[in-house]
Amino acid sequence: MACVEEESGGTVNGGKYTILICEDDWLIRSGTIEVLEEQGHTVFEAADATTALAILSERPIDVLVTDIGLPDMSGVLLARRAKAMVADLPVVFVTGHSEVEDIQTGPAVQLVKKPYSSERLAAAIALVTAGGKVCRTI
Repeated sequence: MACVEEESGGTVNGGKYTILICEDDWLIRSGTIEVLEEQGHTVFEAADATTALAILSERPIDVLVTDIGLPDMSGVLLARRAKAMVADLPVVFVTGHSEVEDIQTGPAVQLVKKPYSSERLAAAIALVTAGGKVCRTI
């Protein structure tokens, strides 16, 4: 795998990304959107996985930030379906649970425990995007 700056699709520009956040808790979602926008990112939001997949099919997304516990399917299943649509889509999972199964973190997948700081979220996004470039298999 190599990290390349993409010319089409996302907004890979100086570490500013188009991020899709899928979080069913309105208060957490709105707070996270505010933090991400303050960091210079463009943010799209969804309260459930079905809406997130619809947004992903309509817009270029650089990073998916998703809660694991969603009302219509798990965030893990959402990520699998999203990656089927956009190969190697970087994913940041967020959860309030102390133990999480079925998640293998790596260069393009990070897990952040709630409550999280804006710095921790920014660090996770930097890790999944290799610090300024979205990683795609080439």
